[in-house]
Amino acid sequence: MVLVDLPPDDLRQRLKEGKVYVGDRAERAIENFFRKGNLFALRELALRRTADRVDDQMRAWRDASGREERVWHTRDAILLCIGANTGSEKLVRIAARLAAKLGSEWHAVTVETPTLHRQGEARRRGILRTLQLAQKLGSVTATLSEPDEAKAVLRYAREHNLGKIIVGRPPQRRWALPNSFARRLSRLGPDLDLMIVALDDVPDVHAAPRIDTHLSPDKLRQKARGCLAATALCALITLVSKLILPDFSPINLVMVYLLGVVLIAIGFGRLPSVVAAILNIVAFDLFLSRRKALLPSAMRSIW
Repeated sequence: MVLVDLPPDDLRQRLKEGKVYVGDRAERAIENFFRKGNLFALRELALRRTADRVDDQMRAWRDASGREERVWHTRDAILLCIGANTGSEKLVRIAARLAAKLGSEWHAVTVETPTLHRQGEARRRGILRTLQLAQKLGSVTATLSEPDEAKAVLRYAREHNLGKIIVGRPPQRRWALPNSFARRLSRLGPDLDLMIVALDDVPDVHAAPRIDTHLSPDKLRQKARGCLAATALCALITLVSKLILPDFSPINLVMVYLLGVVLIAIGFGRLPSVVAAILNIVAFDLFLSRRKALLPSAMRSIW
């Protein structure tokens, strides 16, 4: 492909000088087809077609040389992630407006995980409606099958050279942990631009209540870290209470243990807090229960 580019004013001047058409044909061409707006549009089409050709050559070279580990930011291309909790009409329309403003292509994908298969049919239909809306607004849509959502999204982004990823952030409690999916994307794909969009707290009347009994590997690691933190905090409280606070009454020590349970619950959730409560009861009983009569009330306080 050879691109021959000429500014519209120069081309119109060549027409007036008779270097393209002669006589009345040049005047008619200037007034009809060779209007300035038409020439601007044709020039943009030619440049875009050439850029697409170069992009195809770059992708072919990456595939042949095996260098797909990073995305080349040669142009602004957007990848929208649609999930059970992060896909909404607002998110799709924001991605479509951004793509139109940048003049770039955009893709919308959803990942079919074992957790998604166990959810209600109404929720899966909601994801399908969101994908259909994205397709109507000009997106390339795809459904991926992978147990790990983050790895599937990153592989798709690198295969299609998409440098900007948009994810939704559902409303969370005040003390909730940040979006683990977004954290994993940023850790596994440091070469990608990650955009997090806050979603409205609007209940989905079409979705069935979510009953998720499956723990993803990321959630399992989070729970394990919480249990380790509960064990470490229990040991620290016991050591401090045994060595530094030996004259504290059992009731005050119970409040210190209770504070540890609250901190674990805020930072790591329900299961680690239950583990912390059990460990605190056992530690108090073994090391600090100098007044056995207060142990039942201490157990009730911790629980």
